[in-house]
Amino acid sequence: MGSDEDRANPLSKADRMKQPWQKTIITGLIGLTAIGAMGTIPSYLAGSDANAASAPVCETAKPQRRGNQKIFEVGKIWSGVRTMIGAAEPIKGQLWVAYYDADRWVTLASVDAGSGRVCRTRLKSQFTGWDGHNNLTMAVAPDGSIHIAGNAHATPLFYARTQGRKMATLRETPLIGRDEDVATYPTFLKDARGRLVFLYRSGGSGDGRWIANRWAKGRWRRLGSAFSDVDRTGSHLSAYPSPFMADRNGVNHVAIVWRRTPDVATNFAVGYAKTADFQLWSGTKGPILMGPVRPDQIDIVDQPGEKSGLLNSAKLLMAADGKPVIFYTRYGSRNTDSLLAARQTATGWDIKEIATSDHRTPIEGEGSLPGAPTFSASPSGNIANVSVAFPKEPSRSFQLDLTTLSVVKPSAASPVAAAAPASQAQKALLSAPSGLANASVRSQPVTASGFDGHWTSRLIWYAQSLNRDRAWTCTPQFPQACTPPPSPLLWAVPSIAEAPRR
Repeated sequence: MGSDEDRANPLSKADRMKQPWQKTIITGLIGLTAIGAMGTIPSYLAGSDANAASAPVCETAKPQRRGNQKIFEVGKIWSGVRTMIGAAEPIKGQLWVAYYDADRWVTLASVDAGSGRVCRTRLKSQFTGWDGHNNLTMAVAPDGSIHIAGNAHATPLFYARTQGRKMATLRETPLIGRDEDVATYPTFLKDARGRLVFLYRSGGSGDGRWIANRWAKGRWRRLGSAFSDVDRTGSHLSAYPSPFMADRNGVNHVAIVWRRTPDVATNFAVGYAKTADFQLWSGTKGPILMGPVRPDQIDIVDQPGEKSGLLNSAKLLMAADGKPVIFYTRYGSRNTDSLLAARQTATGWDIKEIATSDHRTPIEGEGSLPGAPTFSASPSGNIANVSVAFPKEPSRSFQLDLTTLSVVKPSAASPVAAAAPASQAQKALLSAPSGLANASVRSQPVTASGFDGHWTSRLIWYAQSLNRDRAWTCTPQFPQACTPPPSPLLWAVPSIAEAPRR
């Protein structure tokens, strides 16, 4: 699923392609491999040993000191298009991170902030297109094993794991061994009992079902399907879930945007569901059902229909009173771009338009969608700090009461979002070189588990923006866009006094 910004983007034609291996073209010093918008060289084409990573190579790095932070250079990361990085800090001061190296091979690195020791190993999976969906994600299981997945967009699932925190044991392997040939949006979660869960979509946009697996006793076990790929009439559809949000009991709540075809214009409804174990699901009321669930079996929060400007970038927050609040964008009362909030009530869902643009952005087509409305929202009790950016307009920030959906006051501080543009202080550590296309310094928080909890440190790098999953073209204005130089990947470690609580 990735970040909010990534989920805001509709899927490319890759979703409908089952055979991604085409002619390989080597360009420039970085060795870029162009295979349309696809993203993975399978390991059986990459080398004789299909499972083993390269032998770890270690060195000692001397950190920079900026204020109360230590800054380590983890390695060099490909900067052609921004994707999410898989990272975790299972022990304070010990980073594990999966990223695309300068040649775009998946690389696992570990950094010890105390000794400065940096170790790296390269896996036999290479990012070969320019598809912004090919994120990497990481999780630390309760048994200490480290799990990496990603580099997939309607392509074979890439997955690897270690035995404990031992880099030399890293192996690429099938997850279960079935329903993994056309995979997208690999996501790690935990259920109400704290067990590690892996969720992904099998199939293409407009025709894909979501599958859940649980890690137990050193192996993955299939839980079943979560969201259906057909409605009650048998017509194909796809679910686009928001990031899951756990309540105080560990029950996971999710907003779902439903789509008919790979064209984002066919997004037609916003739904809601909750689950404790990723097998049984329910809405606000009604029966608890075994997945996969259809739109009509759970809550329909809003159903504006197709061509309504609805983006699959919904976000769900939990108010202090335990009620879910869903944020999403579509055309509003003035038929222009709008941000809406919906709160669960005793009788259904209360929906309010909380920000409106003077412009209407065409929401249509396939591929990563640049230039669409974006927003972020973070809770603080019953107040949400909200930031929204409508095209052609300055971004705006405000605070929203999650119990009344009323704007309280403008907010000077924007919420922190994963892989968001970096702050001025972080930009001072790194700058994007001239000659790239819409490049910016990115910042991504690191958590202990890799996927939830309070952030402990931060990764910083630069990358070009999305381009509908197509390669950037070198022009006189952007002479390095098609052969971008790799970016340093920096790890910023705050002092103990400044480190956020886990």
